[in-house]
Amino acid sequence: MKYIKTYESIESIIEKPQIGDYVIFDTTDMDYSNQYKIFLNTHIGKIISMYFFLTSNRISVKFEKNENEKKLNKNERAWLREEHHIDKSYIRYNSKNKEELELIINAEKYNL
Repeated sequence: MKYIKTYESIESIIEKPQIGDYVIFDTTDMDYSNQYKIFLNTHIGKIISMYFFLTSNRISVKFEKNENEKKLNKNERAWLREEHHIDKSYIRYNSKNKEELELIINAEKYNL
């Protein structure tokens, strides 16, 4: 006998970012330099901690070194080494699988 699945909250279906997830940011509304915005758009970060405040929810993100590190300028190499504290609302994509986000970055890079 078939049954009707009970209603599930949309909040439970949408995966919320968690510690250990990989993220790409949407920087269109950020008040940072263009060079930093491009860095955040084109690099995959890993969430290492989360902070919940009354006015905003922030996450700490660390960017992993990649094979193109030699092509980066001095500022970008410094950004790879440090921890970034960014508002959670700026997350554009998040995934437990880093390869999925790499596909998204490459598709955007080549306008596919």
